[in-house]
Parts: sequence; structure tokens; C-alpha cells
Amino acid sequence: MKVKTKRNLDAPLKTEALKFVSMKSTVDDIKGKNLQKILRSGILENFIWRENGSWDHHGWINLCEEISLNDVNPVDFDQVGMILETVKEIYNRIEADGRCHAAK
Repeated sequence: MKVKTKRNLDAPLKTEALKFVSMKSTVDDIKGKNLQKILRSGILENFIWRENGSWDHHGWINLCEEISLNDVNPVDFDQVGMILETVKEIYNRIEADGRCHAAK
């Protein structure tokens, strides 16, 4: 009976770790490319304009479903949410400026 020692496990563990890192990098690369596709598509801006710069959780879920239907999987929806919030701030500033100019 062969006893597994640390040395016996080192090579397989390193091999599996490298496979995991490589696979994760590939998935992250794909997610990054898909995020760029989403940004170029205008779907986020359309969503913000359609929702007048304000939405609830149901609206967010609908947007996620819309993105998923556009053949851009996998998607890092945390990143999409952060970008969406940034674009929303810009939208709200533009809207506020427009209201200020209209009031003058």
C-alpha cells in the first residue's frame, strides 16, 4: 500500500490549481469582453432612459434577463450594476441641469 505524502500530492495539486487559475482567467476574459459588448450595445443607456433614471429590484431583474437574452454569457452582473449606477448618476446630473436651464 502506497502512502500519500506531501510530495505525492504537490504535483497534482499544483496542476489542478494551474488549471483552475487558467480556467478562471479565461472566464474573466470572456466576462470582460461581454461587458464591453453590453456597453457598446447601448442597453444600459436605453434602460436608464426608459426607467427615467430610477428603478426598483424588479426593473433590475428585467434588465438582467434582457442582457442574458442577448447572447452575452457569462456576465458579471456585479460589474454591470456598478456601471449602471455610474451612468445613472450622469443621467440624473444631465436631467438636473436641464431642469435648471429650463427654469431660467
